[in-house]
Amino acid sequence: WRRVMTESVVVCTWQGLREDPPEERDAVLTLARRVAGDLAAELVWLIVGEPPEGSLAAAGTQGVARIDAVRGDDLGDARPDALVDAVARYCGEREVAVLLFNQNFGSRAIAPRVAQRLGGGVVMNAIDVDVVDDRLDVTASAYGGDTRVVYELDRSSPAVLALLPNVIEAETPGGGTTDPSVTEI
Repeated sequence: WRRVMTESVVVCTWQGLREDPPEERDAVLTLARRVAGDLAAELVWLIVGEPPEGSLAAAGTQGVARIDAVRGDDLGDARPDALVDAVARYCGEREVAVLLFNQNFGSRAIAPRVAQRLGGGVVMNAIDVDVVDDRLDVTASAYGGDTRVVYELDRSSPAVLALLPNVIEAETPGGGTTDPSVTEI
């Protein structure tokens, strides 16, 4: 028996200290959809905790193939250690090419720790991602936004990225909506 894995681009959100505003949620899903298309990968939305109201409709509008919902009693308070464990375990069991977060207080604590556990690179303050040959070129804001830097990440391990708010305008793909499945993990 051989487990067949499909490479994926995963957007991770959770309920807790701060719920992502819809425009930020849609912006990170827009970027993830573009990167997934460039990589010919599946777009997955990982929701840790209870999915927020309207998440299924938003996923369908943004072209998400699947919502994976991770729930547990220890995840309700958005405790960083429990979130890191849950996200790292989820990614470790799948072929995740890119893991995207909206950058906020919580993701600043969680994204680097998840990247370390996965053996991947992390870029905070991301504003764009381009797929170039066998690497990701991640443009990020530096020095308070006055400078841009491009990080070249090879694709031998997952790239963990945190997207700055208000840097990408959310777009709705043409061609209608998808009907994403919801999988309880």
